[in-house]
Amino acid sequence: MLKDSLGDILFVIAKLAHFHGVQPEEALRGTNTKFLRRFEHIEQHARNSGRSLTELTLEQMEELWRDAKQTERPTVDRRKELPR
Repeated sequence: MLKDSLGDILFVIAKLAHFHGVQPEEALRGTNTKFLRRFEHIEQHARNSGRSLTELTLEQMEELWRDAKQTERPTVDRRKELPR
């Protein structure tokens, strides 16, 4: 039952992507790459501090995740992106 429902959701998302001219597989690959880059940021920080990932708290990992997001995100005025 859950498997079918998740399949339905994925189908709708793929259709929505196509409607907006986005290739779903390409979008997913980009997201996977972004996830790996952010996770590697956390791993690198742990190595640089002489610790393993298992020694970091969830709060520390979350803070490093936010830091990784912040360092890769260009400063954008979101108001310019909104349709008028």
